[in-house]
Amino acid sequence: MIPGTNITKELKVIRNTGQALIGRKESLKAILHGRAKLIILAGNCPPSTSMEIKTASKISNVNVIESDVSASDLGMACGRPFPTAVVAVIDPGSSSILEEVPGKVG
Repeated sequence: MIPGTNITKELKVIRNTGQALIGRKESLKAILHGRAKLIILAGNCPPSTSMEIKTASKISNVNVIESDVSASDLGMACGRPFPTAVVAVIDPGSSSILEEVPGKVG
C-alpha cells in the first residue's frame, strides 16, 4: 500500500499535468471503456461501491489501490471541495503513481 501522503501528492501532480475522473459512476464508465489506468479507493469507501469497482477492475485488468486516505482528503487532493470515494486515473501526466503500484489487479 502506498502511504496516504504520497497518494495525495501524486493526485495533485495528476490534477496539474494529467487527467483523473472522480466519483463512482465516472470511474466505472472509465474502467468499462478501457480508459482507466488506475483506480484509487478512499479508506472509507462504502463496501458496495468498493466491491462494484473491484469487480469491474478485475474484468478490465485495471489496478486498484485501497488507500488509507479519507474520502474528504481524496476530494481535496483532486481539487474538489467535497468528498469522493473513487478516483480513476486516466492520464498520470508527470506523476509517478503508476510506477509505485504493485502489479496486483483487483
